[in-house]
Amino acid sequence: MSAIAGIFCRDGSRFRPLSLEKILAAMSDRVSDGGATWSGPSLGFGHGVLGANAETVAENLPVVDRKTGFAIVGDLRIDNRRDLGRELGVNRPGDSVTGDGELVLAAYDRWGREAPARLRGAFAFAIWDSLRHEVFCARDHLGCKPFAYHLSRELFVFASEAEAVAAAPDVPRRLNEARIADFLIDELEGVDHTSSFFLDVSRLPPAHCLVVGRDGHRLSSYWRPDPARELLLSSDHAYVERFRATLKSAVAACSRSQSPVGVMVSGGIDSGVVAAAADSLCGRPGGASFVNISAVADEPCLETRCIRETTGSLRSRSDFLELPAVRENQQSIECAIFGFSEPFDSHLVMPSLVYLMARNQGLRVVLDGVDGDVVMSAGGMHIAHLIRRGRLLRASREARALCRVQQGSASWLRSFAGASISAFAPDTLSRARRRFRPSDRRVEHAVVSGIINRDFARRVDLGSRLDRLDRLRWFSASGNLRRDHANSLVHPYIAAALERYERVAVRFGIYLRHPLLDLELVELCLSMPWHLKTRAGWTKYIARTSFASELPKSVCWRRDFENVMWRFTSRVLDAEAPFVASTIRNGVVDIEPYVDISMVLEQLGLWEDHRDPNAAKTVLQAYTLAIWLNRIA
Repeated sequence: MSAIAGIFCRDGSRFRPLSLEKILAAMSDRVSDGGATWSGPSLGFGHGVLGANAETVAENLPVVDRKTGFAIVGDLRIDNRRDLGRELGVNRPGDSVTGDGELVLAAYDRWGREAPARLRGAFAFAIWDSLRHEVFCARDHLGCKPFAYHLSRELFVFASEAEAVAAAPDVPRRLNEARIADFLIDELEGVDHTSSFFLDVSRLPPAHCLVVGRDGHRLSSYWRPDPARELLLSSDHAYVERFRATLKSAVAACSRSQSPVGVMVSGGIDSGVVAAAADSLCGRPGGASFVNISAVADEPCLETRCIRETTGSLRSRSDFLELPAVRENQQSIECAIFGFSEPFDSHLVMPSLVYLMARNQGLRVVLDGVDGDVVMSAGGMHIAHLIRRGRLLRASREARALCRVQQGSASWLRSFAGASISAFAPDTLSRARRRFRPSDRRVEHAVVSGIINRDFARRVDLGSRLDRLDRLRWFSASGNLRRDHANSLVHPYIAAALERYERVAVRFGIYLRHPLLDLELVELCLSMPWHLKTRAGWTKYIARTSFASELPKSVCWRRDFENVMWRFTSRVLDAEAPFVASTIRNGVVDIEPYVDISMVLEQLGLWEDHRDPNAAKTVLQAYTLAIWLNRIA
């Protein structure tokens, strides 16, 4: 985990080191292990280190190639190091470690702008090309590493965080009010790949390159999941073995660390298979040692039971953050609720507490099971596909099974009817949805059911943003399943969520890694037959069958769910009730342009008097916005 920053004076003016220092200072959480800068007449790169593995600690970025004059700064974890080093001829003998920056610079020297497509892992970097007099930037395939930038005719500024870019003296610090609306509606977090909370700061989309020269710039994509690629193996057992091997390889790649590696266990199948794969790697020569970490409730709770059953089946040590300890630990409360980098981060109070626990126990690297849903299956759209192919009996069975497994869902007849319409008239259905639920009606619903200010909703054209989100998440269902699955893998919400997790983890000095987003694993799951993704109502079927012998049956084939996250959030809010209430009441001037104050105060009263859980969510939302606006003002 690193902080990266850079300034390129496109107009030829002289680079000012103080500006770069201000950007790096805005990312102090990422710079616990030192850093360095490099500069030229009109250019400067900066790097702050949060070291975790040997190559990160050993390499001093920015790196400059003496032969070419190329320079690189990056937040890098390159997983195909051995293959790249052998192909590029840069592997060093003995104990000398080849840094990831050196590898990427050599790849750029060999393949130019095609280099990012050859990399595997998580990365965000910028290279100064001294021959073309331009900056070449790239972000990893799925967006595990963040990259924010400002671009004008005179200036190009980039950093790991949007707020850090906005800290540069010559970058306008204008709020993007549409993004505030996204936060108040919540589901709009993933409405696009590029917007930030600042009008003049953009996010580089995943799997994209950005080339910035003195006279122009170019944004281009270097990868997209290929729905045409189909993997044909001899049996389901062969797919299971391939999946197991690929996941174990992904976990091993994500586990490079100089200290024990934490594995977040939530009680579900996603984190369960990651934990099981990590457990199978224990004891390997030169391999990592693992510690399972979880948050558990103090009263009867399904999630807590599943967590304890999962960890009880593993050899690795397990540590638990128990709910009573949260109430008793003021440091934990303050760390969890204060100083969010962005309002969206307030969704992750409980993970914040777990990251803090991990850091206090000496862990630097933590693995999780994030985005298993979208990687290993993509919902029930296979039913529409079966109907379109005329396999009505099979489709009805799948609809029945899906409703049976997902307890509390709509009746199977309604599911079947909806899938039938999707199968034969997806465009008609989409138009019908918009006709019978037009944007103005959806905006009205958002205003009435939430706390967003009506005038503010009109000012930012909330209806168009809701329509944009609707188009993004509407699967075609009339084409092939792999195309729809591929589209779900590049939905903007994926990168937005990853950025949120990363921002929160770095506050506690935790290097967060996502084995289920390993590129080889993603492409494997996309290319396998659909019955291994969703079968008999069970999503992520390949994961459940692959680790059925290592995980408890109650976890592998779990039907019902109970999220313990809100219990922790409520406990933290309760502990800080007077301060939270005071912040909202005294800070109404700051949030009044964006929220319905009367509704906020009504919900605040309900929470104070009755600790109403629905009201608590509203209180947290208003509090977070108020404290964030006060901080950036």
